[in-house]
Amino acid sequence: MCLLIINNELLKQQKQGMLQKIFKQELRFPGFEGKWEKVKLGEISNPKQWKTINSAQLLEIGYPVYGANGIIGYYSEYNHKQETVCVTCRGATCGNVHLTQRKSYITGNAMVLEDLNQNLKYTYYYLLYRGLNDVITGSAQPQITREFLRAVKIILPSLPEQEKIGNFFSLLDRLIELQEQKIALLKQQKQGLLQQMMI
Repeated sequence: MCLLIINNELLKQQKQGMLQKIFKQELRFPGFEGKWEKVKLGEISNPKQWKTINSAQLLEIGYPVYGANGIIGYYSEYNHKQETVCVTCRGATCGNVHLTQRKSYITGNAMVLEDLNQNLKYTYYYLLYRGLNDVITGSAQPQITREFLRAVKIILPSLPEQEKIGNFFSLLDRLIELQEQKIALLKQQKQGLLQQMMI
């Protein structure tokens, strides 16, 4: 189990290193050339907030609900049919970036990048790499306004290169997730064996 944990930590470190190298353009996939373009998020998307539902309306099952802390529960309806990128815009987790599941409900505690005309996964991983601390305002109640989010600058290669980058990091995240599942399973098995030994 120790080896799995170490390997998973190494994967996470490699991901961080690759995010820096790729988005600083120190490393590019073969076959791609040309200068990357710098644009504002407001030029490639329409940041928007949706109606917030209160905690009493959340259910045990249904469509996942994204709030200030990622998935906060489930609901009987969804307001987004496809995957999308959303940014927490209120509270302690302000600035966190999420790639949502299909058929999900995104509350007003997050800003959704509606009408995005670039690669979804590329945009998600770039914002994850960039961070959004510099556009957070307020100290008692941190928030990100639509105006400030629209002004955030993002660098864009061609759409095929965006797709290549987005798919690469998505695969890396999947490997990390599988490792975490293996670690969780081994911990459960270990706990079960310890309980049997105590009988």
